Amino acid sequence: MDYSGLAKMAAQKKITAHPASMSGDPFFTVAFSSAYNFYGVPMSTGPAGKLTADQVLDRIFAEIGCPTVGYADYGENYSRGMEYIQKYAPLFGTCGSAIRDVA
Repeated sequence: MDYSGLAKMAAQKKITAHPASMSGDPFFTVAFSSAYNFYGVPMSTGPAGKLTADQVLDRIFAEIGCPTVGYADYGENYSRGMEYIQKYAPLFGTCGSAIRDVA
């Protein structure tokens, strides 16, 4: 997948793109968020598939460190990761500052 190409196209069309988060893998999340940040494109993410509770937590941690404007998921993932979603929901929308504060 061409992350920077997708971000460039989204910037040209003035749309919010919605790539899969790759189950919270920080490498993929940061890879495409840096391109979206460069082009000034809002980024909203969704899961790559069914996640375990721990993968939901991984995804939350990866995404609060990036300037995402939306977090979508499947109902099954919400159910499995509800404890983490409720606990860390206040960190969404912090545009990257939360992960640095935690680190």
